Amino acid sequence: MITVFELGYRYVIPSIRRRLVELLVEKHSLEEVEVAKLLSVSTSAASRNISA
Repeated sequence: MITVFELGYRYVIPSIRRRLVELLVEKHSLEEVEVAKLLSVSTSAASRNISA
C-alpha cells in the first residue's frame, strides 16, 4: 500500500519542480546553471526537467 507521503515524494514534488524549472527558464530567461543553483539540484537534473 502506498502512503500519502510516498505519493507526494514520487509524483507531486517532481511535477512541481519540473513546472518551476520551466517557468524560470521561459518567463525569467534564466540559464540551466542558474536554475540548478536556485533549486539546489544538479545542472543535469535541471536540464532533464526542461527537456521532459
